[in-house]
Amino acid sequence: MHLAELIRNGDISPREAVEDAIARIEKQNPSLNAVIATRFEEALAEVDTGLPDGPLRGVPVLIKDLNMSVAGLPSSRGSRLFADDIPDHDSELVARYKRAGMVVLGTTNSPEFGLNASTEPLLHGPTRNPRDLTRSTGGSSGGAAAAVAAGPVPVAHASDGGGSIRIPASMNGLFGLKPSRGRVTTAPAPSTLSAPASVHHAVTTTVRDSALLLDISSVRVAGTVIGVPAPAESFAAPAARPPGRLRIGLTTSFIDGPETDPDVVAAVEDAAQLCASLGHTVVPVKAQWVPGDVSAATAPLMGIAFTTAVRDRLAELGRDLRDDDLEPFTRILFDHYVTMPATALSRALSAAQRVGWQVGATFEEYDVLLTPALACRVPPARIARHDPTGVDLRARRDLLGVDQRVQRHRHASHVRAPRHRPGRSADRRAICCRPRAGGPPALPGRTARGRCSPDPQHLRPAASVATASEIASARPLRGGTGRFVVAVSSLSEPCVGEEDHRLRARLDAVDVVAPGIDHGARRDADTGCVVGPQGLDLGHDLRGVGGVFHGPELRGELVHLGAGVARDVQA
Repeated sequence: MHLAELIRNGDISPREAVEDAIARIEKQNPSLNAVIATRFEEALAEVDTGLPDGPLRGVPVLIKDLNMSVAGLPSSRGSRLFADDIPDHDSELVARYKRAGMVVLGTTNSPEFGLNASTEPLLHGPTRNPRDLTRSTGGSSGGAAAAVAAGPVPVAHASDGGGSIRIPASMNGLFGLKPSRGRVTTAPAPSTLSAPASVHHAVTTTVRDSALLLDISSVRVAGTVIGVPAPAESFAAPAARPPGRLRIGLTTSFIDGPETDPDVVAAVEDAAQLCASLGHTVVPVKAQWVPGDVSAATAPLMGIAFTTAVRDRLAELGRDLRDDDLEPFTRILFDHYVTMPATALSRALSAAQRVGWQVGATFEEYDVLLTPALACRVPPARIARHDPTGVDLRARRDLLGVDQRVQRHRHASHVRAPRHRPGRSADRRAICCRPRAGGPPALPGRTARGRCSPDPQHLRPAASVATASEIASARPLRGGTGRFVVAVSSLSEPCVGEEDHRLRARLDAVDVVAPGIDHGARRDADTGCVVGPQGLDLGHDLRGVGGVFHGPELRGELVHLGAGVARDVQA
């Protein structure tokens, strides 16, 4: 993690890093609504008192407001019923972040109980996509993804039951890894029926950052019922090594699933061509599972878990459920699952295993499965929200079945769920995020490794493809001037307001800046910023070491190309 390296080298202090993150949150959050609760004074006090000398000392981080506690901050779960629930302790995962030297600045927005694929809770309001403020940021880790994509923090905690890391990663151009179930602890809150599906980790800008964070968070708590074997080496090590030649299965359509958007198909096929150019074997395959079967298996497990949380909360408050406690869609689900018999739960667990076997059979033949992250392009914000007005709730509960309601999710999210049923990890990486025909981004593919608890090996092809995709993005400037442009991997402040068009989406093209190469950048006399030929602000006090550049306006690795690689591909 580049910021941690800067702090270790003395280039910046932990307090400077934290103050910079706070300033960015205060500037950007009014437009994004990604951060819903803060602890800035406490964070600065922790820095001044002295942080643990861990591998990520001084790195700021945000925690998703869903089933993860930060002492002194509301644990609302995006629900009005839990709005004043303030824990007096940190969850074990949060404590591990702090022991590694990270500084928790606050919590991020989530849909109510994480049950929506767009982050638009009535309690906190919608989170906006920093790439396009009119678009959804995805869910349920939408607040986390928006915060990382906009740049206030380099990483943010997230969780994933049916796509809640991978959907926002796709919609915001980030890397999202859903680790194997049982890899990251939920202590001290047990994860029971949702454990076969729900997993905690993070959204990041790079594969390497995800691997480093997993090294910190994945130490098993003794006595955990569901777990996976400890890796033979760190997660960061495989991410730095070539993956070897892989056999990759490619699929863009699913049995009884909605039609995948043509631009999404094109993006996945572009990724497949990139993989083939790296020497991997890419073979079209037919998915052997039905998306509806996946929903039938996972929905009861997740539904009963949140229903139990609601009933426990009501018992704590000593009252019955009120009409304004839950959002309309959540209330429909609660009324359904609160009466679910034990036989239905047993069938759901059995269905989850059957789907796992179906998916697992694919990985007997293929190392990696390359699919769309989503079936559709990024939808507008608010459109994805269920019944925002809440009109005629009781009548609608009678007239519209739960299965029909859930079906409205499937067009967006039918692709992402099955890959985790066998206990395997799944990741999503922004490979091709440029708009087609001026529309919202064509969504990229993701990969899923085909072995039990494969997280370390899984990071190797992800890192390889991520680096290669940046090289493949290089193109000559205006007929070949001896310069080239490349997709930027980590602009820290994309356009979050119509008044500023210089800083665009994270993957916009700008001139590569590398030692010994005429990059054509200049320093603006008025602002002091280094500005590319296209007028894009590349940051203040830009410095270069081996082709990786940093400065107060940059977060992480701006360009993952060393000077030697740059010479090989320049026009």
